[in-house]
Amino acid sequence: MDLLSDLNDEVWQSVADQDCYKTVAERGYLKYHIMSHKEIQPCTWSYAAAEFNTDITHQVYLAGAGGKRDPFKGYNTIGLKLATEPSENGQYEILGMIAYDDCVEKIQKS
Repeated sequence: MDLLSDLNDEVWQSVADQDCYKTVAERGYLKYHIMSHKEIQPCTWSYAAAEFNTDITHQVYLAGAGGKRDPFKGYNTIGLKLATEPSENGQYEILGMIAYDDCVEKIQKS
């Protein structure tokens, strides 16, 4: 599976594995179990995600999907980097993802 193939490459970029995995905790990634998913608007998906070690559930969203397919389809567990504060809709924005040997992060606008 390839995370980037289901994402808009103008919004998301692949990050070299060594850059992601060597500093997973330092970069703010936690392991989550994806429990539900729903497309809430074109190219934006909402998920219920439970932290793997604590079972604390968060409502999170992924903006910048590449089409109608759920980018997390086929993933039960995934590493996520979330915004530190919820957005106006009460959900935390997904800023980065790690699954298997894929590491993808949102492109930072300067």
